[in-house]
Amino acid sequence: MSNFETWFGFDVGNEHYVHSVARIREVITYQTPVDAPGADINVLGIINVRGEVISVLAGDAVTGSQPVEGIGDPSHIVIIEAASGKVGVCIDGIREVIQMKRGDIEPMQTECEFIIGTYQK
Repeated sequence: MSNFETWFGFDVGNEHYVHSVARIREVITYQTPVDAPGADINVLGIINVRGEVISVLAGDAVTGSQPVEGIGDPSHIVIIEAASGKVGVCIDGIREVIQMKRGDIEPMQTECEFIIGTYQK
């Protein structure tokens, strides 16, 4: 029996992150979210994905990283199945779908439902 799992690798700023493929519903090209008055400060807004309204979070806010100059706007939004429903997280780049052991992933410094941890290739 293999201990390898399938992970989706992506970038936020200069860091490489992973999340379980099993909880990723889709990855879409970045579209500017519509403002959501009264939403949490980390919510950039909402988008409509085939009739479903999804809150979009800033990737750097989710990861706790600082925005990196010169990277510009996010390139994609990852739609993740969270305990509270689907949520979008802005990312700066797609890396790969990778097979690796959970033990090879460095856990997030702060608890995060949307991202499992970082990895070095």
